[in-house]
Amino acid sequence: MKNHHSSHGNKIASSLLRQVFLVCATTALLTGCGQRGSLYIPTAPEAAQRSSIVDTLTKPASATQPSSDTNPAPAK
Repeated sequence: MKNHHSSHGNKIASSLLRQVFLVCATTALLTGCGQRGSLYIPTAPEAAQRSSIVDTLTKPASATQPSSDTNPAPAK
């Protein structure tokens, strides 16, 4: 004789898991990344010294961060 209770429990767990996933996905879509305003590619001279995402992903961490002696002191 089959146990119908475990089958029913699996359906409830699956439904609950689906609902939790949908709530999390909806929340993530609604909150976004927090960026405000238009996205653009910066063209200021300061931006030329920054690493691109490709550089960040392909180069070792020590190669992507400039040494402190090459950076001028911040303007006051």
